Amino acid sequence: RDWARRSPFGAAWRKAFLILPVAERRRVSLLFPSPPLAPEYKSKPHQLLSHLLGHEGPGSLLAVLKAQGWATELYAGPGTSLPNESVFGVTVCLTEEGLPKWRDVIQMVFHYVHIMRKSSFEDRLRIWNEVNITQELDFRFRDKEKEDGYVERIALSMAELPDDALPENLLTADALFLEPFDDRVNDKVDRLIDDHLKADNLRIHLSAPRDEIPRDWFASEEEATRSLEAVDRVSPP
Repeated sequence: RDWARRSPFGAAWRKAFLILPVAERRRVSLLFPSPPLAPEYKSKPHQLLSHLLGHEGPGSLLAVLKAQGWATELYAGPGTSLPNESVFGVTVCLTEEGLPKWRDVIQMVFHYVHIMRKSSFEDRLRIWNEVNITQELDFRFRDKEKEDGYVERIALSMAELPDDALPENLLTADALFLEPFDDRVNDKVDRLIDDHLKADNLRIHLSAPRDEIPRDWFASEEEATRSLEAVDRVSPP
């Protein structure tokens, strides 16, 4: 099974693709190869970043995009997970007015990531505590699962978690923080941002109806799939 451990995220990863959906859909997705999830099942630095990027309250990225009239929804978090890597994604559902502003939306995502990187330990700890309480309540009062789905989830945890994982971790690894937020975990969050959530590690998927393709989209398929030197300019210094 060597194929399962080969990285699919080589030099060809850094591309931009235009997707013409069957249903009416306008969205831009930013995809970043990042470390695998299983080794960090206790601290879950990906999950804290998912919460920060996906937050919908005042001052959030989505709140700013909504105020501009450019977006209706935003999703952030790890998706595809392989033994040695995963993909962290940020997807913004765009309005008709927001679709032509897709480059500005990307720039705002990177600007928000820059703000997250500059946040203090105290701010992150406060947010981590909020997420931790919410997770514990959700876990305690979660709806009863169907038996086959529950067994499948536990079997997947058994296959993915490190060999030193405790039996009880199989029940909680996908739902709870299993260690406190400290300087070590804070450093993991910083490394995840510095090493992976950056423009030279980015793939872009833009979904748009055929008759609404933005004028500033790449002129040819070759141009659309080439390395995105221009994307470097959307990252803050």
